[in-house]
Amino acid sequence: TLSLHDALPISTQRFLSIDCNQPMDKRCYALQYEHFSYSRMEYRKQGKVEVVTVDHYGSVYSYDAQRNGTENDLDVRLGDSGYNWVPKRLVRAGGEFYAVGTFRRIARRIGLNSWAAPENIPYSLDWVKTGEGMFNEGFYDMSAFAADDMYAVGGFGDVWHFDGKSWKQISFPFYDLLQTVCCAGDGQVYISGKRGSIWVGRGNRWSQLVESDFTLPFRDTLWFGDRLWCGNDYGLWSLQDGKLVPLSDSESD
Repeated sequence: TLSLHDALPISTQRFLSIDCNQPMDKRCYALQYEHFSYSRMEYRKQGKVEVVTVDHYGSVYSYDAQRNGTENDLDVRLGDSGYNWVPKRLVRAGGEFYAVGTFRRIARRIGLNSWAAPENIPYSLDWVKTGEGMFNEGFYDMSAFAADDMYAVGGFGDVWHFDGKSWKQISFPFYDLLQTVCCAGDGQVYISGKRGSIWVGRGNRWSQLVESDFTLPFRDTLWFGDRLWCGNDYGLWSLQDGKLVPLSDSESD
């Protein structure tokens, strides 16, 4: 059976480490691999520094003080269906690394060469067979207030919440292709859509803060310095008084 991965191109990826505490001639270190494609990277500093990368095929690279290099691949098979899911993002949530992706898959990293089985969240193979509704479900991003309070978003209004025991789909009243989610320092959850629109809420209660028409969606949103920051290939914006303000104007405030 043809998997989703068969259509993805392979590209050379270089992983560069820079340690500014080292002498100039020893600050930079690089490894290069030919089999990584569309890699996503995340960083954690809890007890020890650790960097993990996962690509669309499930290839894994990691770096810490003891080692660096490739690991065993993340298992991206969808049971015995003959299809694979595609990791769309690697996130750090509740102190753990998670790979999230198509078919509503969420896999938690246990340690070196080890990932837990994907969370028990229902998904459909109908769109693979019919070619219709391929964007209706699946995860593009995930964020958390704590290990027992997490949100995952994607698809057209496909929003799920984890309460420490199970994942449950919650009602999201806006039909848009969701891209990012941020569990913010003000206790609210911010979700962005395909063209940069932003919603705020929690649980089953949501309202739209910003209606935008950006050419590109936001690649990431995060809470820093008492406000939400949103970035894509074109720039960086902060959310102020219900408006997206470019970085140049934000710095002047």
